[in-house]
Amino acid sequence: MSRRHALAFLAAAGLLVAAACGDSGDSGESESVASDRAEREVAGSTSDSRSDRRTERQERFDTAEGPTVRDHWHVPYGIFVCDRFLPPLADQGPDTTGVHTHEDGLVHVHPFSRASTGQAANWGLFGEAVGIEFTETGFVLDGRAYDDTFDCDGEPVEVVIYEWTAEDLDGSPYVHLTDLADVWFYRDGLIHTLSVAPVGADVPPPPQAELWVATQWRGPAPEIEV
Repeated sequence: MSRRHALAFLAAAGLLVAAACGDSGDSGESESVASDRAEREVAGSTSDSRSDRRTERQERFDTAEGPTVRDHWHVPYGIFVCDRFLPPLADQGPDTTGVHTHEDGLVHVHPFSRASTGQAANWGLFGEAVGIEFTETGFVLDGRAYDDTFDCDGEPVEVVIYEWTAEDLDGSPYVHLTDLADVWFYRDGLIHTLSVAPVGADVPPPPQAELWVATQWRGPAPEIEV
């Protein structure tokens, strides 16, 4: 073999090796991209599922017109602090609005006048009946402040309201993060937990909710055509 042919042969071999290495590198990069894409698709499907639930809930919320003075609704509720529920609250005086409780772990919603109908039938109005004062960062009950500085074994906490419905008590709750006093009782059979707990804690529905759904819940009132 001549010197020229030998050099040409070595050059060609070098190109083949370089191409092989390039293919190997591309293959590894593709696997990484595919793996990353798969993770994003899984995360995306989870996000889409949550988005669907939020959209469904928002549609129910947007079409709500109650409560009216003709309604008498019930909302099982509880106040969850760190890792347990507080005892059910009692009215602090005569019921003047029709949004109150009988110390039974239920918000009774039967507005006496238009002043406490619709979005006015909310946690702020209920709080006035049972002695909860909402603040920008949480609430005050019995002289004690419950906010994001509350101590749950040194863990950072958040003050939120978790919302289920009687039809989907085992499902994932909707979470109200802000303006808690304005969270309103827009339908019968809502279930609320006002929570002061570590971020990411597994906060349950109130303890009486399951029994109430099993024994008292009869479903939404049928629509009456006129």
